[in-house]
Amino acid sequence: MSNPAILFCVGATKAGTSWLYSWLHDHPECHLRSIKELHFWDHVDGADDFWLKDLRASRERLFTQSAEARADAIRQSNVERRIDDTDALIAVLESADEGAYLHYMLAGAGEARLVADLTPAYSLLSEERLAHMASLPEARMLFILRDPVERLWSHVRMIATRRANDPSEIPDRANAILGRVCRGAETHISARGDYTAIVPKLRRAVPESRLCLTFFEDMLGEAELTRIARFLTITPRPANPAPVHEGTSLPMTDAQKELAREHLAPQYAFARSAFGTLPDAWTANLERV
Repeated sequence: MSNPAILFCVGATKAGTSWLYSWLHDHPECHLRSIKELHFWDHVDGADDFWLKDLRASRERLFTQSAEARADAIRQSNVERRIDDTDALIAVLESADEGAYLHYMLAGAGEARLVADLTPAYSLLSEERLAHMASLPEARMLFILRDPVERLWSHVRMIATRRANDPSEIPDRANAILGRVCRGAETHISARGDYTAIVPKLRRAVPESRLCLTFFEDMLGEAELTRIARFLTITPRPANPAPVHEGTSLPMTDAQKELAREHLAPQYAFARSAFGTLPDAWTANLERV
């Protein structure tokens, strides 16, 4: 197939994008590179070069893994494919060339019906940039909403884990990060789940026929997964319910839940007005704000 559909999954962060990548990657009608988040559009729009630095560091780690995997042909093949994909993506980002980026996604697609870039950071792009992405031939844009409290806590745990020098530090770090978010700091966390800003922006920028909004809590259900598959022009197939990148297990305390609900009350109010019926998990928290 010469013109597969192009999916831009723009988030939300900690809302099942890694699970979706895994599902699409294993789908026989899809062609995804071994790197989930390509970060092309935020890079060309002037984001700092953190992703390039991370890719270069990842490349060095992959060379070490390749040496360690020589006794396992399948594992070594996978590592070498990842190295090739990383080298090619580094070249694309360094060029900042849209044609090179599209070629990177399409290379090797063959008869695939879909190629994809799942980068949650794209939810922070300008309306103009999102409109341009949506205007590309056969483009589709998908945004996944997750219960605001659950999404925030998952994001907080992820950041706390990254910053901790030892696992024993994670609970205190998570509590401190949550407190800062709810006081208006750590805006990089709250912005990724600011549905009041993201959803209207997407609806303005992207034609309705090219935009799909879905709930994380519904996504594994047969009916919703079928709707998403048809939107993506691929054949529906069963889902693996196992979570991907679930993160450190750390239950919220009642006090933390109350603090988060109060902070996120505008998100619940917006979702109720924008969508009407909400998943049960949302309703349970909505009743307490």
